[in-house]
Amino acid sequence: MASLLPGVGHLIVGRRRAGMTLLLATIALVVGLGATLLTLDASATERLAVRTDVLLAIAAGLVLAGVLWCAAILSAYRAARPPRMSGSQAAVTRGLVGLTCLAVMTPLTYGASTVYAARDVLSEKFRSDLLQAAGDPAVAGVDLSTPTPTPTPVPFADRDRVSVLLLGGDGEDDRRGVRTDALILATVDTRTGRTSLISLPRNLQNIPLRPGTPLANAYPNGFPEFWFSLYTVAADNPALMPHVRPENAGAAAITDAAAYLTGIDIDYYALTDMAGFRKIVNSLGGVTMNVRSGDGLPIPIGGSHAGDGTVTARPHGEIALGPQKLDGYSALWYARSRFASGDEERQARQRCLLTAIARQADPGSLLTSIREFTSAAKQILLTNIPAEVLPDFAELARQYRRTAQIDRVTILDVVSSSVNPDVEAIRARAAAAVAGSLTPEATSDYGVLRPICPNL
Repeated sequence: MASLLPGVGHLIVGRRRAGMTLLLATIALVVGLGATLLTLDASATERLAVRTDVLLAIAAGLVLAGVLWCAAILSAYRAARPPRMSGSQAAVTRGLVGLTCLAVMTPLTYGASTVYAARDVLSEKFRSDLLQAAGDPAVAGVDLSTPTPTPTPVPFADRDRVSVLLLGGDGEDDRRGVRTDALILATVDTRTGRTSLISLPRNLQNIPLRPGTPLANAYPNGFPEFWFSLYTVAADNPALMPHVRPENAGAAAITDAAAYLTGIDIDYYALTDMAGFRKIVNSLGGVTMNVRSGDGLPIPIGGSHAGDGTVTARPHGEIALGPQKLDGYSALWYARSRFASGDEERQARQRCLLTAIARQADPGSLLTSIREFTSAAKQILLTNIPAEVLPDFAELARQYRRTAQIDRVTILDVVSSSVNPDVEAIRARAAAAVAGSLTPEATSDYGVLRPICPNL
């Protein structure tokens, strides 16, 4: 009985004072915790769930509860133990008590380790990338006199807009560094939830860089290569991004370039690789979509071409058309397949997939489901979203994910030339997205024969 409710065992053997003390303490603790949980709304729960100090306290509390519970079991055993037992009886009895303590401690220690793992993920993954001049050892010898690349992010509950650059990294074994194959700027009006998903082509060249920064000094005439290469360049030369932590230099560089290219202040970025994207979609329970393609045929999985168009590998599967729930694997190939299509359709599918995820995903449930949250968060390669801002995103999603207008924006029709893109036209399109004054051309699936997701 002591294993089910501390104090009952003592009462049974006549230790009334000790039994009542343990029993009342247990009841008071359970009632107190229950009352506290009942007073917390979803927003408050999420804010507590992403506080590292709270998670540490919960983990320590679970371990302490297990130790005290086991101590109560041992105390009840000693109080009820007969004065005389044979050696075999004593061994069996002690073994049963040990197994009972193990049964009590196992779920509590498992819960503590899970919570502590979540705390570790929050501490390691979700933090600002900015170097702090006071007290940060990484700032030694760094020249901080140049302009900061982006405004210092703060929780955005009192701000009109928040913008996040979503980066899909492709770091395969045959490539040097990480190639950011997917770049989508999500900019959200925090008052209405209206969101613009702006696809940024990965193959732009000679894009201008923010004047006065080490990047611009290194490339005064613009970045001459495909701009996704900025990631590798800055990752190899962190001094090009002196205000951010060296390990974040690549993501920060391409984010600053995107901010200057579009004229939109970008607060945060999140970079995940292919394995991470699959894990995140699965942790959200998959995504339901009406799969369509530009040519009306199933979407190939895999396959590749050489530069002259020769097929070097045949697809090894396909995604059927029509309504269905995509798991992480299928969602990844839906977003990245281009064996039978070009970048135009792939960008359209990426915007469509993000729209579906935004409509269906419940980040609040993910935050409060610690194991799934931890597993998914581990797959994020880099982000500068601080843990304390996660509840703000969850609150936005709760309020607007089913009702907010989501504009899927292309700039392909105004780029003019990928080698020398029309920066002013790109900024005008981005400004129209922020202002909510987009033309039908801006939200069309440019370059795609059939609409990809007209009803989302």
